[in-house]
Amino acid sequence: MTSIQIKLRRVMLIAVIAPPLLWLSVAATMAGVYARRSPDIALAWWPWSADAAATKSSRLVLADADARTLTEVKRLAVAALARQPVTPTAARSLALAWSMEGKPTAQAERLMRYSEALSRHDTATQLWLIEAQVQRGDITGALVHYDRAMRTAPEIRGQLIPILVAAADDAAVARPLGALIARNPSWRYDFIAAFLPSVKNPTTLAMLIPSLSLDPKSGIDRPLLGVAISRLVALGQPITAQHLYRKIAPVAEGRERVNNSDFAHDPGPQPFDWSFNTESDLMASREPAEEGRYQLRGTVSAGVSGWLARQTLVLDPGPYRLDISATNDAANGSVLTMRLTCIGGTALSSQPVTGDRLVIDVTVPASGCLTAQLSIEAQGGLDGPASDYLIRRVSFTRR
Repeated sequence: MTSIQIKLRRVMLIAVIAPPLLWLSVAATMAGVYARRSPDIALAWWPWSADAAATKSSRLVLADADARTLTEVKRLAVAALARQPVTPTAARSLALAWSMEGKPTAQAERLMRYSEALSRHDTATQLWLIEAQVQRGDITGALVHYDRAMRTAPEIRGQLIPILVAAADDAAVARPLGALIARNPSWRYDFIAAFLPSVKNPTTLAMLIPSLSLDPKSGIDRPLLGVAISRLVALGQPITAQHLYRKIAPVAEGRERVNNSDFAHDPGPQPFDWSFNTESDLMASREPAEEGRYQLRGTVSAGVSGWLARQTLVLDPGPYRLDISATNDAANGSVLTMRLTCIGGTALSSQPVTGDRLVIDVTVPASGCLTAQLSIEAQGGLDGPASDYLIRRVSFTRR
């Protein structure tokens, strides 16, 4: 055979083999590109694409699937698993199809467990397993999948955290949930921010607070502790709230009931320390005074009235003495008033401060006034400049 004949045969062989190889290359490339974006296109080019079959089965089963569609879902999922057994999406689709057809739950769950073993990043699998655990009453098991879902798919936290928040009112859920949160999952702050303002059960709130691991020295955690304390008060648990407050901030000693009565330090978490009004025409602020002390400056514009500073007190029944030292720089008829009101609504005292000092004896009733709000209020004059008040001390002591 001459060299020319050999070359000619090579050319003919290449001409025969090259087109199929080129088609295979293009088809495989198209399948890889479109398998997850457009599985129908991928399957048209490469009917053996396991990823495309799995993706299409997933889309079909997550839509409103009828019996005919479920048959197609199973065909695609089985084909995908046959070609590529490590395809979690296909295992999940087949499990969902079986569930929708009323097949035994255990059979579907085995497939879901297999899907999860292949990848914990499949959100639909985690949601199915959450529901399965809830159905059998396994709270701890359900929380495991809540955790996995929210760690691997942060975008789903907005759907799952409100469910956890509502469930946390149940002590049976709060206990294992607290153990989970104590391990500092990545979604801990998302849960705390939603839970503290909306919790309805003071018992579970008190149960979960230690697990939240809030640090009073942290600029992020300290306000959240304040929310927890305020929520306990709102839920009728001021004693528990005050006990928590004592762990994170200075408190009044002896017979005194007002925390930070001389404004010596910046206010601690609310509501057991001073809250200052910061509106432009009705404002209170702490400022240095003589001999290294501090005082409260209250400013009220003409024609304006409202509270300057306030604090919630926890009180035992019995006799007390309210004592305020203040300087009035107002000369246009404005009035400074001390008001003490039980949280239930009963007014214990409301007296204007007409001089540099006001002393009032008050009796807290035997019931209905476990907590009271002490409020410094001001009413501006009819016209003219704003009025200033310098308040040196506010004391409420047991007699």
